[in-house]
Amino acid sequence: RLADTRTGLGGSGRLAAGTQVAVQVTGRHGVPASATSAVLNLTAVGPSGAGYLSVFPCASGPSETSAVNYGPGQTIANTTIATLDEAGRVCVWSLAASDVLVDISGWLAPSVGSRLQPIGPVRVGDTRSGLGGTGRLGAGGTLALDLRPWTGNDATAAALNVTVVGASTPGYLTVYPCGGDLPTTSTVNHSAGEIRPNNTIVGLGGGAVC
Repeated sequence: RLADTRTGLGGSGRLAAGTQVAVQVTGRHGVPASATSAVLNLTAVGPSGAGYLSVFPCASGPSETSAVNYGPGQTIANTTIATLDEAGRVCVWSLAASDVLVDISGWLAPSVGSRLQPIGPVRVGDTRSGLGGTGRLGAGGTLALDLRPWTGNDATAAALNVTVVGASTPGYLTVYPCGGDLPTTSTVNHSAGEIRPNNTIVGLGGGAVC
């Protein structure tokens, strides 16, 4: 987690309407100075009214495009690939007063030879039908998905669309490399009973995500 205005992580408290927080990305959590963009999960928490979050390189000034659209009181997230400014920062601007969380799951740099190989889309897990090896998750439950049949043995990360369906209470899903510690960050934030998706790019642990 790079920023959390609820606790002051990243240097800011709750954003007032029409204000922004600058988030340093490079030099933290292993992100090198050569990184030019980052894979971020942005979450709006308890906004005072309907609106949106916008993310942009701090040096360029606010953007008119939205990365997360929210209603009053919602907790809602979305994943974006954000361009960094020359100082390695992004800024997150909110139309309404809101708390904001910024989590990072990857970075890109011109010198890195990694590439994205599009496939499908293919459904790799569905707890409603048992696809992927399990039924409906209980509270605190974990589903492990081996992605090697689709990604091969050399892939180090995967781009996924993750959907929560009919949760019993408000909460969140966290997607992370299997074999690692459970992160304290969220991938999908949900209310009771709703269907809500989010995109994420996540590292693989032994070819699997949990």
